[in-house]
Amino acid sequence: MNNSKVLAEQKKLLAEIEMLAKRKNSAKA
Repeated sequence: MNNSKVLAEQKKLLAEIEMLAKRKNSAKA
């Protein structure tokens, strides 16, 4: 696999995790 492909996938996963974390925080508040 290409390194760039792996990095792109990791960025996608990180973005999704950040969105989920923000949703949880906003739900608490």
